[in-house]
Amino acid sequence: LLNAFYNYRNNGGKGKLFIYGDGPERNNLEKETKSLNLEKFVKFLGHTEDVIKEIGSSSLIIAPSDKPEPLGRTVMEAKRLGIPIIASNAGGFKETINHNFDGLHYDIMSHHSLSEMMLKVFLNLELRENFVKKSLQQSKSWSVNNYQDGLLKFLEKNI
Repeated sequence: LLNAFYNYRNNGGKGKLFIYGDGPERNNLEKETKSLNLEKFVKFLGHTEDVIKEIGSSSLIIAPSDKPEPLGRTVMEAKRLGIPIIASNAGGFKETINHNFDGLHYDIMSHHSLSEMMLKVFLNLELRENFVKKSLQQSKSWSVNNYQDGLLKFLEKNI
């Protein structure tokens, strides 16, 4: 993520990167931030209780997992809040993001691919607006009532 952000900034990208969490890699990430001379642009905010508030105040969410995740709740929360998303092309992200429709995938483990996607979102306002609109539309289908109705229809048809 830091190398991708470094490339993004060096290619005209603007903004800051906020990293949440206090996991075992935090110290390494802070050292890497200094070695890339990104201290002015990268902020480590640690653990947060109000994840929804933090997502809602963001202009872009990046799910930088280097291992496939089964679902990716942060991605679903961002879509529900209308925040554009970039996530790796692995695991559950392939199910929750339709590439170039309501978000973007980058090649897992490729900071070049991620920085390209970051620039694509930054440079294209129309693309961002379309992602927001389509994400909000899709997220409406995730309600408990829709899930219950779908499950009942499935059970009626198959039992």
